[in-house]
Amino acid sequence: MNNKWQAHTSEKLFLAELQLNEWGAQLREQGDSLSQPIQTSFKQASMLLSSLGWESLLNELAEYHQHKNSQLINLKQLESLLGKDTPEVAYLSGVASTPESWLYDLIGFEQRLKQPESRASDYAALLAKDALITASAHSEPVDSLANLQRIVGEFKVYLRELRERMSEW
Repeated sequence: MNNKWQAHTSEKLFLAELQLNEWGAQLREQGDSLSQPIQTSFKQASMLLSSLGWESLLNELAEYHQHKNSQLINLKQLESLLGKDTPEVAYLSGVASTPESWLYDLIGFEQRLKQPESRASDYAALLAKDALITASAHSEPVDSLANLQRIVGEFKVYLRELRERMSEW
């Protein structure tokens, strides 16, 4: 699956990972003295880059299926273009609807970051609820560095597996 979107997808995930690594290095160096605005900047930059990687992946899949002129920004558009029974669309739809999956969390953060706080308040409330649940079960809030690293890491694993499958065809 080598198309014009493939390098773009990989680049965005690489840059997201760089942001997360730098955030982690700054936290180790400065600890609690690392300002909240700096941490928010790292958090939002990494998630926006991951979101751009997600949009790029949608276009990568569309191009793989011979839809080279599409400019997709969400899974619904990919579903409309390829059909909901297409294996990758069906798989991604399932992952997107599974709480605590990398894609569910990524889409939720994407909605929260791209809308004013009042419009994203439902997801913010969900994050707060999940953060309490996650904190009690795993000692990590939903938007923690470790959780964001998990999201990007799982996205990269999925991407590697997808590209291996597609190259076999």
